[in-house]
Amino acid sequence: STNENPAAVLKETFCNITPPCLSITAINYSAEFTKTLFVEFRPDELLASLNEKLRAGSASQPKYQLNPHLSLIYKTMSPETKTEIANSLRLPFDEVLFASAKAVISPARIESPADVEAWRVVAEESFAE
Repeated sequence: STNENPAAVLKETFCNITPPCLSITAINYSAEFTKTLFVEFRPDELLASLNEKLRAGSASQPKYQLNPHLSLIYKTMSPETKTEIANSLRLPFDEVLFASAKAVISPARIESPADVEAWRVVAEESFAE
């Protein structure tokens, strides 16, 4: 069943879940505005399971492809600049521990700073300690 109450969906999905710790595989870049420069994570079974629960609990984003990453920059840049930045970054850690999950409402297409500024956090759920 679907539930369009984001707080309820997050609470139901993340209750009693240990904080996910994702392993970094690379610093990468793409032509997508929301993935201009990003940290890419190794696929994770817990995260995939949580993604399935979220999809089952919400009518939104039915075609979302899980590709675990953490965006560092949202900006239109040349491929050369993105390559230079990605190759110059060195992270002092190889895993990232996530303390909470947020439900965000955003425009269907995100192609500009104004689109990012339009994002609205509508719910947040902390993971179990």
